[in-house]
Amino acid sequence: MAEGGIDGAPARPAAPASLPAPGLIASLKGATEHKGAWAALVLLSFGSFFSIIDRYVFSILFESIRAEMAFSDTQLSLLGSGLFAFFYAIFGIPLAHLADATNRRNVVAACVTAWSVFATLTGAAVNFFTMAVCRLGVAVGESGLVPAGQSILGDYFKPHVRGRVYGVFTAMATVGSFVGMALGGLLADRIGWRWTFAVLALPGILVGIAIRFAFREPPRRGGDGDAQRRLSFANLPRAVATVWRVKAFRYLAIAGGCNAFLAQGFAQMSPAFLMRSHDLVASEAGPYIAITKGTGGLVGVLLSGVLVDRLTPKDPRWFARLPLIAMIVSVPAFFVSVLSPSLVVVAVAFFVLTATAGVNLAPTYAAAQRLIPADSRAIAIALFLLGTAGFGLGLGPVSVGIASDILRNSFGLGEESLRYGLFAALVGNVVAAILFWQSARNIPSEIDRI
Repeated sequence: MAEGGIDGAPARPAAPASLPAPGLIASLKGATEHKGAWAALVLLSFGSFFSIIDRYVFSILFESIRAEMAFSDTQLSLLGSGLFAFFYAIFGIPLAHLADATNRRNVVAACVTAWSVFATLTGAAVNFFTMAVCRLGVAVGESGLVPAGQSILGDYFKPHVRGRVYGVFTAMATVGSFVGMALGGLLADRIGWRWTFAVLALPGILVGIAIRFAFREPPRRGGDGDAQRRLSFANLPRAVATVWRVKAFRYLAIAGGCNAFLAQGFAQMSPAFLMRSHDLVASEAGPYIAITKGTGGLVGVLLSGVLVDRLTPKDPRWFARLPLIAMIVSVPAFFVSVLSPSLVVVAVAFFVLTATAGVNLAPTYAAAQRLIPADSRAIAIALFLLGTAGFGLGLGPVSVGIASDILRNSFGLGEESLRYGLFAALVGNVVAAILFWQSARNIPSEIDRI
């Protein structure tokens, strides 16, 4: 929420050094709509950073929690993804609608603060129920960030740089996964999993407070002018229907969920896979994943943001073609990641798999700005996240966990059950590729109709 400059003053050109890829940031100078844009980009990006830390640190603590709490793979996958994703998806739409109708900055500030508190309390859980309550609190809070944050950034920055802006925002989430995996693994072996949650979650409270006071809500823009609107929650079904009628975006949203089925299924369970099948401990698996998948994720989201800005002005079908190509490349990378006995080869495959997994994010966020009316863009992003969270994060890891338990208990695969259980997540990519292709077919007739 960015009240970034209702006065319309020009943005200061200083790019924050704390964000990744200085050359990329430099290319955004002079591309802001209102004063306060840089503060909004930095703080919202750090909100994204801490949301992914709080989400993904759970996966690196998977084995430590299992050892102390005696949870099964199915229970842990429910806590890490299934129940989390269900509430993330359910609350994402009403919170997005609230952001579309009210002050988006205030919604984000409250959400960041709330999820950071619940993430801290996760370390105090005493059983499955209390841990589930904390994870649900994290899920509800995190569901409010991306829809409202993307809407704010779309109003702060000019159309020709939005792909790069969304690339930076998404890249900070990738950095968060990097830090969560690396520090989570190192801290778990030194101070235990309970204190690890507190150490990594508490700084998010400061980010939430900073968001509330550092910038203002920008004027909403739609098409050629300011979009003025006030919606009641009674009109929520109509707002959802407005977004759903745009076929190109509908296919992008569903495809994103199918892509996330593989991406999240693999991401959530890969630390446990490395510990069981490659005999690593948490302090080894965390940095290994952080380096291989963290760098891959950064390359994927930043490169896709640059490419979408360069390719879509000539042919908007690249909003869907870029992730379609990524889906094709990800399949062989997945097979190598799961089946290779060499940690060096697995590292390269992890890099490629993670790079392709995030390619759809910046194009989808940028496409929403050109396909969806200004008064429904937060809803549009919430519907996209409904797919990525509800189907991808919600069912991908749980499917892997169930498959692993079946292979362990019924087929006697022991600790190797997770290696083959990961194949349950692969099904989503074929469907995602078809849907991205369908989206590309519809984009020319629907782009910029707003």
